[in-house]
Amino acid sequence: MSWFQTRIRRSGGERNVLFAVLAVAIFSAILAIDVVESLAADQPVIQNMTFFTFWALLAGAVGGTCGLLTSYHKYFGYAGARGWLWAFLGGVMVSGIGAVVGGTMILPYYGTMFAPLKLIIVMFEQPVLAVLWVGMVICVHKLIARWREERDSIFKTDAEPLY
Repeated sequence: MSWFQTRIRRSGGERNVLFAVLAVAIFSAILAIDVVESLAADQPVIQNMTFFTFWALLAGAVGGTCGLLTSYHKYFGYAGARGWLWAFLGGVMVSGIGAVVGGTMILPYYGTMFAPLKLIIVMFEQPVLAVLWVGMVICVHKLIARWREERDSIFKTDAEPLY
């Protein structure tokens, strides 16, 4: 094994987090293009592959990634009903932060204000996207649960508690 391969080794949970980040980035880029497409109804954005189209894809991916990276430690991967409630709140946080960051990158000032509102409108107009996004949040929750189990296993002991 080379020096590079020994430095890049990741555990199963860490690979799950990376996969969750990648999946959210791709899906957020698709959502960003759909939101931009709904704003420019007379000019299809995805058919005219311009610099703006690539910029919107990049902005959506960066926004979703920022949203997930700022919230996965706190909201995702916990067990039980309380964990699912936290995952729901985490999905709202990822959506909100992703919309603000992506909207700011696409259209500074106005995008910052109106991107979260437009995202909500698009989710209501196209319920399939909302269902897919909820499925994505569920997958992210389950993927990060593996990472959280690995992290928590470090602190578990086999000894009886001393009360």
